[in-house]
Amino acid sequence: MAQSQQQELPNVDGLVHTHPLVVGPSPLFEYRQQGPSSSPLKMPQGSSIPPPDLHHSPWRVIFPHVKLDPRSLQSKEWKQSVIAMNGHEMIYSMRYLHQSLSQLDELSGAPRGIFGVPISIVTYRDRSRVPLIVRNCVEDVERRGLEELGIYRVSGIATDVQTLKAAFDSNPKDALLQLKNYDVNVVAGTLKLYLRELPEPLLTDELIPSFVSAVALDDAVAKEQQMMSLLNQLPDPNLNSFMYLMKHLIKVTEHEQVNKMTLHNLATIFGPSMLRMKNEGLPMNISQEVVAQVQVVYYFLSDDKLSNVVQRQRTESVSL
Repeated sequence: MAQSQQQELPNVDGLVHTHPLVVGPSPLFEYRQQGPSSSPLKMPQGSSIPPPDLHHSPWRVIFPHVKLDPRSLQSKEWKQSVIAMNGHEMIYSMRYLHQSLSQLDELSGAPRGIFGVPISIVTYRDRSRVPLIVRNCVEDVERRGLEELGIYRVSGIATDVQTLKAAFDSNPKDALLQLKNYDVNVVAGTLKLYLRELPEPLLTDELIPSFVSAVALDDAVAKEQQMMSLLNQLPDPNLNSFMYLMKHLIKVTEHEQVNKMTLHNLATIFGPSMLRMKNEGLPMNISQEVVAQVQVVYYFLSDDKLSNVVQRQRTESVSL
């Protein structure tokens, strides 16, 4: 029987090798192969070490798949161990590292921040059916701004809106604590800015032309059937956020006598950001485009249409 040989693995060009599937809030474990100089290989908790690409790297031994047991890896001190591999032994050391979501985003290559980031990524990070920035701004407006004259129509100070935007992008928890220090119109303006800067409008590039066509139908029954069918075709984060905002705007109009904001006012404000059009296959001038955008949002705000939306089964723990 062949004698086991101990082999120290070479460093790969001094580069840091990162697992390509590092997503989510899991802690990481850092591995260093032994040698004159060592480079870390970060792996998510509970994952296996992937075999290297022998055709495109200088590795000459194959890693076995090693299951990590989180209970045995809580120490932050380096722990050395040996793995036997086909007549060789790999000496390695590891220690527990905790990674924040921002660090995980950096490792995985996901876009950072909140503004300009796809809503599906934001809701995944937030572990919420609705982006927390939307929820936080809405709750603050409902707490302080329902009787504010011209809420959502009156612009907040632009520099304050940009400051609050930067706060949400860098540290959403701190931004939430700062909300009460800003004028409520700044909070409302930050919510509108978030919707305008979504890389894809809330009602999606794919479905917006169909919404515009459906809302123009003369047959009321056919219009309702098509509008509701389209709404239920939206991705979950988009549908949840749209419904959440519609319910909020209806609540705003319940104070119309004081804040002077009607359903049509609010549809006019939110329609262009929720249904930004590419104008592909829709020969419209700007005025026709705005009218169509307003009509779609107004349709869902009026007559309690949202009660007819099919509720899908979801596993998220956070409710609307």
